[in-house]
Amino acid sequence: MQEQSYKFSEVLTSLLNEKKISGAELGRRIGVSKEAISKYRKGQNVPKTPQLLKLAEYFDVSPEY
Repeated sequence: MQEQSYKFSEVLTSLLNEKKISGAELGRRIGVSKEAISKYRKGQNVPKTPQLLKLAEYFDVSPEY
């Protein structure tokens, strides 16, 4: 899972930079805490399926992205 969380954290950071929004703003928009977003960005955790689907929808990407 460490490889998976590392890749996800890189992709999430890239998407946040492209949209020019903060982790706190993203958290508000998809209904998770800014702490959760921070853990995703640091590779300490990966989102569960419902949050992953919300992230994909927000960024207009496939959940597999």
